[in-house]
Amino acid sequence: MTFPRYPAYKDSGVAWLEAVPAHWEVRQLGRLGSFSKGGGGTKEDAVEAGVPCVRYGDLYTQYRFFIERTKTCVSPEKALAYTPIHYGDVLFAGSGETIEEIGKSAVNLLTEPACCGGDVILFRPSISVDAKFFGYATDCPQATFQKACMGRGFTVMHIYASELKYLSVVLPPLAEQHAIAAFLDAETARIDMLVAKQTALIATLQEKRRALISHVVTKGLDPAAPMKDSGVPWLGAVPQHWEVKRFRRCCDITEGQVDPKDERFNERILIAPNHIESGTGRILYTETAIEQGAISGKYLVKSGEVIYSKIRPALNKVCLSQGDWLCSADMYPIQTRPDLMNEYLFYFLLSDPFVSLMIEESMRVAMPKINRETLTDCPIPVPPIDEQTVAVTYIVQETAQIDTLIAKAEEMSGLLREHRVALIAAAVTGQIDVRGWDCPHPLSPSPVPGEGGR
Repeated sequence: MTFPRYPAYKDSGVAWLEAVPAHWEVRQLGRLGSFSKGGGGTKEDAVEAGVPCVRYGDLYTQYRFFIERTKTCVSPEKALAYTPIHYGDVLFAGSGETIEEIGKSAVNLLTEPACCGGDVILFRPSISVDAKFFGYATDCPQATFQKACMGRGFTVMHIYASELKYLSVVLPPLAEQHAIAAFLDAETARIDMLVAKQTALIATLQEKRRALISHVVTKGLDPAAPMKDSGVPWLGAVPQHWEVKRFRRCCDITEGQVDPKDERFNERILIAPNHIESGTGRILYTETAIEQGAISGKYLVKSGEVIYSKIRPALNKVCLSQGDWLCSADMYPIQTRPDLMNEYLFYFLLSDPFVSLMIEESMRVAMPKINRETLTDCPIPVPPIDEQTVAVTYIVQETAQIDTLIAKAEEMSGLLREHRVALIAAAVTGQIDVRGWDCPHPLSPSPVPGEGGR
């Protein structure tokens, strides 16, 4: 879908902004309303039902442009200690961990009494504006760029009303604000629906991938093969000619750590759980021991061996070493014996029955992790080595096709999200003219705050 440009433009007078429609204004927030600082109690004030309350952290995790409902409520009595907010108020987060997210904002669309807590900067328009348009305009890419330039600090970034008052927004006439807000509501909803479909497709493909691996390593590839009870409740029936062995009978976990600062090891790749993609075993990136500044003991890993994360089994972090590496003490380097292929063990450790068992076992201890005794006592279904070879080849081929489909869906989802951001930016700065756009489902314009309106 393409949209026309406005017939006439003028210099915006702002370095970061392109030319704007000739009849639009560029205004700083400090000339459009007033700022105040939020304040209130603590997280312990939260109740299931009461006065809606916007907390600082929720601006990052709960809201995208608008506040239409809140995650938190406080009692009417506690609400008296908080800062009241009105419909159309814009709430900015006063601090953040990165310069890119500093000052993230959302406009309050609650018509009922509500409040906000500390580290929130509140802006209340004194002119008539479309609340939704203002929500888009104050957190679009152009506004985000300005806020990033205003941020201060190192470990934690801060932003203040004294800087935010210089935040420039582009203001069309009120009727156009209504039209742009309606257009963006409809178009972003359509894009979100397409993203949701891609997300659902990805989830289905990931489930198919897990199911395929789980079936092959526990039931085999021959649907006509006679089955037998494995004697293991979570494993169920396995092909009759397979063996079920304890982990310790076909695998060894490396013992004895080395000092990664030793010059013989400091240039070796050091693998930790954060280097591995959950559920697939892909290595996301690599770093050497010296690059990571590793100081505690690590394990030696030979090329081709399995590396399994013992911390938080639900994350399902396991990989195959691609060289003579080191691995974190949070992981187990595993050497298989001649009757078990490394690759087959790798896929078994990714299978749903094994992962479910390890999650259950990890919940029995204070810290969710798998100790050596639990792992070495785990049963493993072991087919003949020639069947393992065929099974691994099959899994590699089939998962490659699934992974290709997942990658395409992820790419499409990313493109849709980029389009969403670009569309908002173009609409609120007048780079596209949506006045002739016909809404497929006409919407009523949002109420107008300012000039006494609430």
